[in-house]
Amino acid sequence: MEVGPSDEESEEKPESEGADEAYEQELTKPLKDEVNNNVNMQMADEGYDMWFCCDECNHPIPAGRHHYDCQQCANFSFCERCYRKNKTHTHKFSKGKVKPGEGPPDNSNDLIR
Repeated sequence: MEVGPSDEESEEKPESEGADEAYEQELTKPLKDEVNNNVNMQMADEGYDMWFCCDECNHPIPAGRHHYDCQQCANFSFCERCYRKNKTHTHKFSKGKVKPGEGPPDNSNDLIR
């Protein structure tokens, strides 16, 4: 007699689990945004420069350009070019625009290479 996987192993997740996860993310997003904003403000108060660098090509993202932040990975961003060609990082991203004053410093290439 051939034995296959038990009913428990072959059981698929109910559709409501995906909906529950999306609902949980929706509920926690304002809190996560507030925490990130507080951390950014604290770092700025302590003298840290806040600017964006693409985690794929390692180029700084200038003010006025778009950046794409991974919603699951901490401190992971793509520039627009790398976001469009991305095929491997499959998490969801949020799109933002680098604000004036948040662009890279003049010596950014020295800092990231």
